[in-house]
Amino acid sequence: DGSFNRGGRYYSTFQGFKSQLRLFLTIDTEPVVEVDYKGLHPYLLYQRAGLPEPTKDAYTIDGYPRKLVKKAFNILINRKKPAPATNSLIFYLNKNKQQYVDDKHPTAPTIDKAYCLALEQAIRDHHKLIEHFFCTGIGLELQNHDSLLCSSVFDYFLVKTDSIVLAVHDSFI
Repeated sequence: DGSFNRGGRYYSTFQGFKSQLRLFLTIDTEPVVEVDYKGLHPYLLYQRAGLPEPTKDAYTIDGYPRKLVKKAFNILINRKKPAPATNSLIFYLNKNKQQYVDDKHPTAPTIDKAYCLALEQAIRDHHKLIEHFFCTGIGLELQNHDSLLCSSVFDYFLVKTDSIVLAVHDSFI
């Protein structure tokens, strides 16, 4: 949006690679490891609210595929319009709903109004202490924060270890 305080994520070619494929990469014939800040944006919001990080996974909510909860959470923090976010959830979650199929959820969910209302409420209940951040558009500020984190990681590894680090948003190869 033209601000230096919002947005600015690091992007690389490696984001297009599936996480399992990235494990087979090498740099100068050396194998790589990928370290991920799991649930970074929810944890940044808890920190911003002056609260301890939750001990449970931010995106695991009984009855819903984890990938779907993560996508919905991101919709809620990026949306600038007041709640409920039903229409946004219906639109964006239906775009690639096959990606939400997993071992616990072997078929794609029917993503309709009732499902999205229940999902939004489940996320709000799961994150009651930070729900005031939902539908405020704060997601871009968090992306800026994670880009500054990436810069710090790059600087550390280059200066302290003379190593190259590749970023995939909030994980590092």
